[in-house]
Amino acid sequence: MMTDNQKRELTEEYILAVSDVRNLISETATFCQSLKHAKAIDHCRHGLARRMFLLTRCLEQFLNISPPQRTEHLKMVEKYDLDIFLHAFLMNISGGINNLAWILFYEKGVCEKEDEKRFKKNINLFNKEFQRYLNETIIKKCDDYKDWHKNLTNFRDPIAHRIPPYIIPSIMNDAETEKHRKLWDDFLKTKDLDKRNSILNDMDKIGVYEPIYTHSYVEKSDIIFFHPRNISDIKIFKDISETVINNF
Repeated sequence: MMTDNQKRELTEEYILAVSDVRNLISETATFCQSLKHAKAIDHCRHGLARRMFLLTRCLEQFLNISPPQRTEHLKMVEKYDLDIFLHAFLMNISGGINNLAWILFYEKGVCEKEDEKRFKKNINLFNKEFQRYLNETIIKKCDDYKDWHKNLTNFRDPIAHRIPPYIIPSIMNDAETEKHRKLWDDFLKTKDLDKRNSILNDMDKIGVYEPIYTHSYVEKSDIIFFHPRNISDIKIFKDISETVINNF
């Protein structure tokens, strides 16, 4: 459990993160103007920059729906919305980093040395084959974050292919878990809609709300602390983006 001071600090970091991404959008706009290859420009304007606007919106909604100080359980619609914004956040951080690789592929002339159809699976800042065409500063930065990127990919891929990440509604002790299981059994047995809604409301009040997420219990997915990871992810995304932009 986080302390009140830690929660206040996270709120301040969210506000700062939104400002940082907006500044990054301005940097990216200037960067786009320096590019020559049409496909590099397309990946910059309509890939990288557009994703940054979406990431800003995700950060704002994380803070709006579930601020760090919140202890009240999420309403069902809030949980769905938070899951949606989480999926968008993870996909667009990963996609933005891929856009950076494609920008380099075209603008650095790698496209003239490698057949795009055969080489496209290697077009990734963290891929050793692609790094042969990158400068040492970018390679070093990616090496610093290789474990982070592996974890990001582990949560991004299931969104499209397996069990998507989801916010765990509450943390329960053994007695609360048993109570929740019995209510779920009751929910499955009854056909009465009013009674079903009543059961769902009772289930939503069990346990303690502390925003964490995972993607598959069966796969033994890591449990991620929602707010600290979001802040960490956006800072790393910004760091990688600025490293590419400033060391082109």
